[in-house]
Amino acid sequence: MGKLNPQAMVTVVQRLACGESQRSVAKLVGVSQQHISRFANKEEVKRLIEEQRIRLIDAVPDAVQNVIDLVVGMKDIPKHETGRRKLAYNATRGVLKSVGLMPMQAFNVCNDRPQQVILPEVLQILQRYTEEVECEV
Repeated sequence: MGKLNPQAMVTVVQRLACGESQRSVAKLVGVSQQHISRFANKEEVKRLIEEQRIRLIDAVPDAVQNVIDLVVGMKDIPKHETGRRKLAYNATRGVLKSVGLMPMQAFNVCNDRPQQVILPEVLQILQRYTEEVECEV
């Protein structure tokens, strides 16, 4: 196990601000969890982590709006703009996954939260949409 270099310190602050565990951050940067704990408990580091956390929270509304714009605007993206279409498709998949609906294949939609009920109308829309996107991407 080594020491934290300046780049690793930045990574630690960013990852801890996002809520990642000390253990996983330690593994990522190649030090012990105890080393991360000692580093993260320094007052100046606590302040940096909190500042980073606040910046992330402040960015949430813009991030949500960007995803909405990508998902809603996907149908208007020209077919030749494959990069934008792929980005919009991935945003759509991320939204569906975050609400418990995840297209697994063109004709198969999986509900990874069994307590939720998926309306048949929603399944039809998702299947139709997934078929269109997978054919075009």
